[in-house]
Amino acid sequence: MAAQVTLHLGAESSHVNHHALALGYASLARQWMRHTPPTPLDIEHAIEQTEDVVMPLAAKLARTEQLLLRGEGAALILQGVGAKPDETLRWSLEELEDIFNRIAMVSEGRPSSHENLPTTPEFYAAMAILRECIHHLRVSEVVLQAQWPQFRSLPNCFGLASRIRRHYSAGEVSKYFYSTLVQVVLVAVVCPFRRKFADSKTHHFYLRQALFA
Repeated sequence: MAAQVTLHLGAESSHVNHHALALGYASLARQWMRHTPPTPLDIEHAIEQTEDVVMPLAAKLARTEQLLLRGEGAALILQGVGAKPDETLRWSLEELEDIFNRIAMVSEGRPSSHENLPTTPEFYAAMAILRECIHHLRVSEVVLQAQWPQFRSLPNCFGLASRIRRHYSAGEVSKYFYSTLVQVVLVAVVCPFRRKFADSKTHHFYLRQALFA
């Protein structure tokens, strides 16, 4: 049994590990969730489409214990439940079902103020996609983590590289490191205070600012 599978949930498309999904929270919301909050029928249609996309993929993946949710969809859900952007949340299947049941009750007429959760179609769509992936990929826990892991010291370099290989596609890695390289070059060449790099402590501070600003 594999330890973890990664769902990168995007607005227009997504992927599970390296398998593309023609499904995104914004595109799903546009197609089926035309009310705010979405109606039970909106949710039902969205779930049916999500199942049609996810179920064929489930047969190609080994059963896992944990799903790591990343990307814009993870950020949307974290914001919706009141978590910080850099926070990591762990939900059991039961906890995820509890949140989904709460938004379902709002769709049936319960005042949204009683649940303190977003009523936007995009949030509902992201939750529907996450729920169906949890069920059909047969995992027992979901970890929500929207941001990249932070590089804090050289000894952590190899561990960071290992995590990146597990959780990100080649395209994401290329985009991230290209952006990082550009920032480092700009700071080193253009920064009017580049003389401060002579001091090792100041060099470390400016480099960290360039990498993780």
